[in-house]
Amino acid sequence: MSLSGLQLALTGAPPNTDIYVFTDATAKDEHLRNPVFALIEQTKSVVHFMLTNLFGSRRRRQADDNQQQGVRMARADTQLYKDLAQASGGHAVEVSKGQLLKAINILTESTSSSLIVLLQAARNPGKAENFTVAVDESVRNLTVYITGASVDFTLVSPSGVIQNSVSRTGSLTVSSQSVGNLQTLQLQTQPGVWEIQMKSTNPYSLKVIGESSIDFLFNFIKESNSVFGEFSLIENRPTAGGNASLLVTLIGSEVATVTEVTLVESAGSGQVNSTMKALGGGEYVVHFDKIPSFEFVVLVKGQNNNSISRTSSVIFQRQSTTSLRASALNVAIDESDTVLEPGTPRSVTFSVMTSGEGGSVTIQATNEKSFTLHYPPNLTLDAGGSANGSVNITAPPNTPSGTSVTLTIEAAATGGADSNYVVLRLTVLSKVTDFTPPVCKLLSLQSNCSANCSQSMWELSVAVTDEVNGTGVSRVSLREGSGALNISMAADNETATLVSYVASCCSPDVQLVAVDQKHYDQDILQISVMSGLAVLCFLLLESGVCGFGILSGESLTHQVITERAILNITVQVCRSLALSEGRDFSFPPQPFTGSSVAAACGASKSSKSFIETIQHIKTKNWQTDIRYVLSARRHCDNEQLIEGKKLITDGLSVIKASNNQQNFVSATSSLGRILHTLQDFYSHSNWVEIGNKFPNNNLIRGNAPVGNIAAKTRATCRSCNGDDCRNNILKDILDNKILTSGYFSLNPFSKPSGKCSHGGLPDSTSLMDPKGGINKDTLKSSHGHLHQQAANMAIAATSELLEDVRGAAGDKKFLEMMGLFKGKPLCFVVDTTGSMGGDIAAVKAVTASIIDSKLGTQDEPSVYILVPFSDPDFGPLKRTTDPEVFKTYINSLSASGGGDIPEMSLSGLQLALTGAPFNSEIFVFTDAPAKDKNLKNTLIALTEQTKSVVNFMITNVLGFRHQSPADGSQQQNPQMVRLDGQLYRDLAQAAGGQAVEVSKSQLLEAINILTESTSSSLVTLLQVTRSPGKAEHFTFSVDESVRNLTIYITGRYVDFTLRGPPDEVPTTGSSILSSQTVGNLQTLKLLTLVGVWKITIVSETAYSLKVVGESPIDFLFDFIEESEGPFGGFDVIDNRPTAGGNASLLVTLIGSEIATVTEVTLVESVGSRQVDSTMEALGGGEYVVHFDRIPSVEFVVLVKGQNTNSISKASSGIFQRQSTTSLRASALNVAVDESDTVLEPGTPRSVSFSVMTTGEGGSFTIQATNDQGFALYYPASFFLDAGGSANGTVNITAPPNTPSGTVITLTIEAVAPSGADSDYAVLHLTVLPKVTDFTPPVCKLLSLNSDCPKNCKQSMWDLSVQVTDGVNGTGVDRVSLREGSGALNISMAAGNENVTLVSYVASCCSPDVQLVAVDQVGNVEICRYSGASWSSRIDYSILLCFTLLSLFSSA
Repeated sequence: MSLSGLQLALTGAPPNTDIYVFTDATAKDEHLRNPVFALIEQTKSVVHFMLTNLFGSRRRRQADDNQQQGVRMARADTQLYKDLAQASGGHAVEVSKGQLLKAINILTESTSSSLIVLLQAARNPGKAENFTVAVDESVRNLTVYITGASVDFTLVSPSGVIQNSVSRTGSLTVSSQSVGNLQTLQLQTQPGVWEIQMKSTNPYSLKVIGESSIDFLFNFIKESNSVFGEFSLIENRPTAGGNASLLVTLIGSEVATVTEVTLVESAGSGQVNSTMKALGGGEYVVHFDKIPSFEFVVLVKGQNNNSISRTSSVIFQRQSTTSLRASALNVAIDESDTVLEPGTPRSVTFSVMTSGEGGSVTIQATNEKSFTLHYPPNLTLDAGGSANGSVNITAPPNTPSGTSVTLTIEAAATGGADSNYVVLRLTVLSKVTDFTPPVCKLLSLQSNCSANCSQSMWELSVAVTDEVNGTGVSRVSLREGSGALNISMAADNETATLVSYVASCCSPDVQLVAVDQKHYDQDILQISVMSGLAVLCFLLLESGVCGFGILSGESLTHQVITERAILNITVQVCRSLALSEGRDFSFPPQPFTGSSVAAACGASKSSKSFIETIQHIKTKNWQTDIRYVLSARRHCDNEQLIEGKKLITDGLSVIKASNNQQNFVSATSSLGRILHTLQDFYSHSNWVEIGNKFPNNNLIRGNAPVGNIAAKTRATCRSCNGDDCRNNILKDILDNKILTSGYFSLNPFSKPSGKCSHGGLPDSTSLMDPKGGINKDTLKSSHGHLHQQAANMAIAATSELLEDVRGAAGDKKFLEMMGLFKGKPLCFVVDTTGSMGGDIAAVKAVTASIIDSKLGTQDEPSVYILVPFSDPDFGPLKRTTDPEVFKTYINSLSASGGGDIPEMSLSGLQLALTGAPFNSEIFVFTDAPAKDKNLKNTLIALTEQTKSVVNFMITNVLGFRHQSPADGSQQQNPQMVRLDGQLYRDLAQAAGGQAVEVSKSQLLEAINILTESTSSSLVTLLQVTRSPGKAEHFTFSVDESVRNLTIYITGRYVDFTLRGPPDEVPTTGSSILSSQTVGNLQTLKLLTLVGVWKITIVSETAYSLKVVGESPIDFLFDFIEESEGPFGGFDVIDNRPTAGGNASLLVTLIGSEIATVTEVTLVESVGSRQVDSTMEALGGGEYVVHFDRIPSVEFVVLVKGQNTNSISKASSGIFQRQSTTSLRASALNVAVDESDTVLEPGTPRSVSFSVMTTGEGGSFTIQATNDQGFALYYPASFFLDAGGSANGTVNITAPPNTPSGTVITLTIEAVAPSGADSDYAVLHLTVLPKVTDFTPPVCKLLSLNSDCPKNCKQSMWDLSVQVTDGVNGTGVDRVSLREGSGALNISMAAGNENVTLVSYVASCCSPDVQLVAVDQVGNVEICRYSGASWSSRIDYSILLCFTLLSLFSSA
């Protein structure tokens, strides 16, 4: 099993290791040949085989010990070892057992880490051939290795001296040795070109090495498949049959340059030349017009300008050791999650693609731990096609935590001549549940220290425990103190560790470090006898890879940093808008809150949507830690700063394109994700340590360098001094301002030599030299002394990015993105078929009424949305913030067509739910049943996601619908219409809306009733549905903050009795301000009496009851679950909570600084049962609420609390609020990968998803839909075992002409075999063409005329500016006024449409102006001018100053 052992070594040893395999037998596990080849290519390790007695006889230890193995078979079998040695750049040494020690000593003489290869070649069969080697002055210990039988050679030195193999000693050699088939010559190191003439008909290998600081790194690269271009690394074999590119990095010299890179045949003389482009910093992009069809190595030649000898050649030569090969296959794997939980099955998804012929491709998966694997033995591919598969792997339950498993998946073409592979390194990690440090309890301290300390001793005794549920004390060690430490177990308690310490009074201080079994939690007991009994125990619980932490505490978290920056910038935007509109602006008091900022911006009624948007951005930020914890680029770890920057700039392009199309959900989701990476840069890199005082604004500029990043081979850190890491970054790194970041991994061997670690829990690399870390996540982190500086910098950088987003969007659109607007969106979904003429007229009338009555008020709609539908057409969605434009949209509607009776009403509603902001109120107008009933579950999913309220205005549902075609006399059965109407009632109930059934003549009155309550401060106090109806009593509490108390009752033949506080029985009395009845809708406007109300409903028919009002006090909520990542914590559930178990809810109370939540219950939507909870207050209005079960039917969330703002002594101060959307639990879970949300027009995209059931198995139906009608391809069903899971993909392509910024809402639903249970995942994809323009527009001042006297009112000043976007720019999109109250005029230059002319005239009393120039892809330039001077760029130091002032004021 020699290859199994080698596989273990290749996966367990660091990359670039020299591995020695000792054997005298052939390989039994030859099937591992290709996986071992793959691991050699991956690790670039060198493998030497030490083969003894291969051609003799090997005695067996079994009964047949006289049996011998044939010589011929042994000779043939040894070829496998030779092939592997050649591929890795090693030797296959064949010696007798007596010669083995000598052979080992020869090879292990050269184990320096500065070893380089100048030449390596293999010939089989052998032939006469001349080889040349360029040796430069940096080379030392020049050595030649030759393996093979009967091989002759001649050496020719640069000076022409000749020496052959007959006389191995001479002036050219320092020493020579020969053993078995191995010859070694150590040469005099003469710079220049050497020649080696080889003669042999037998196979041989030749290798020339030396020691030198000059070497090279390389990776094959390809043009990135993302829409942002650039290059990505190829992690396996490059594609055969085409051109290729190589990224070469020269290391070890600041002045050496590369002049030539070739691909050279490993076993022959063929080679491929290249063209080359220098990138700077020793990096080169090398292009080849083809890749060899044979195995090859990379040969680099160059000029070493450090040469000190005038006669010396300054040419150097270096060669890669590992033989490479190309492939027509490509194997890819999802490596976003690399954690294996012991005993838990894990499915790893992979794909295979061929650029060549089709056919059956053989799949082989292996791992070095021999864990059981299940995978498809083959996949069938079309020519140029692809296929997906999965490998199921389970780590045994007793697998130690931290075990690394290397999974190799290989695909081999028919015939086996071509193959490719992918390697995934998984880490076994048990769920960490012990985050509590050991506890130190001082038992005794005896000290009587005198002035002469050398004559006295002191001692102490301490008990150390790890609490009831702890993992136990692992060790107690001495950090500070020179006394004697003794550690023992307590006699009667094995969980207690007893510590005694005795020291001289001259050493009066001691620090004990107690660590538990997880090695993550520490307690430090620090005692000084000179200061009496001063005991300090404190927790050093790091937040792990989570930059700045994600949970609340004394350190600044990602959430705090994000929220402070958003509030700061939003205040500035509102101030700028107010000044430009001639309004006064008052800053809200510090610290800023969502409510106070909304009030200062004149939009206090939209504080809920503003706070909810901030929560959404913060959630997407922290989910980067929870869901992509081991993704180095997302956290700027492992020196992946360029990759992290690319995530930021790519995300910025998505945000700007989405904002341009008013798709704010997509924009804010991307914003949250990239802010995490941006903020982690300051916590995880050494940007602060190297002395920077301002943010790195190149991180948000697409074409700008991040900085001078340390080479992969350059050491950056030394080990910390114990736990003191203040000086662990090397001085030359700091002095030269070299950028680095800490390495983070669960695998301690993954960190390159000399590199800094992240540090803290659970970074295993920090346990290896150099030990410690550099992160600044918390005050207690490795570099916690710089936490405050890093956090301040992160707030300023976040503010800077938000300023860039603001500039691209414009101030008003930026506030819309943040959910900050005056009134609720107004959204109409209108049936336009022939019978809807009267309905459309009513819609036109009510639109005019709403606009006329609410324009200029706080309830003016923030956005107007219209979606028409008929059959088979629906859409397009039309959106505007201009009420007059919306009137034009509405007035353009006309009734025509219709065909058969059902229409595409649900498709129109789907467009509205995906296109309108969250928490919108949507009105659907129709007189026909739905033709697209298949969308019911999709729409319920979208209402749960968006929390929007949907009202159906249904006319003539119980009558007849006249058709406009020739069969206009056709009538529909009234009973069938009643049944079809139930679909609308179900959707309305799920969305917290009304299904209003009226005649066409009553429609206008009904719309007017419902649209009266469109305030963004609307709250729901109670909502219930009963079907069938029954007599029932309901109570609801009204607090003093409530205004405009209103009751809606829908249903036929519904009687009610209303009792107001205190026990008043109003019918049409003083408590009812007004009442209206139209169709099946009754409305009561009540006098807002504070206290408990009671309403009794009597009806045998179905009805709904809804009680609403206006109030600033409301709540937000999300179901949360314990994260399955290794760091614990909570993650927000994006779809339905899991049925059959307990659940947790995160509730945020808004609108009051002093109100508190006292009770949270889950109440059945159509019944009276409820589930109570226990609750934990987190502070800041947040509560974690725990339920021991979830209702098995639809339910809502009911929150009650105490409003201590009550000013009435008679009032109880109790408030009550209820969620509008009905929720449900599911035994299914559908998850989708949302790490990449970009669609390039015309390019197919595959979206991976998974379905898991906690219940019974069977065939589960899959349905995928999208709101744009793009074609989708996906599996129709999955077969799942009980408690099992399966993976699938949805393939989607946006048409080539799809506008940039278009957002596609993809909904993937899985339905259980019975149809009674389902779950869904929703993914928002943004269409974005490839971005190539990263340069902002340029402002050029043409003229500025100013002669302002002291009396500014009598004078004017003006300027003229030319704005362009460069030769290769996308063009100027707009120029707007950010600051200044003058007159702005914009025109195109005559004869040049690429030039925008701007003129501005203002009073001398308004001497300053800011112009914002934006190009077509959102690059922003802010140009500032005044009558006396001008500047073309905003000064971000002002922004930083403002940010820090806000921070310190908030602290």
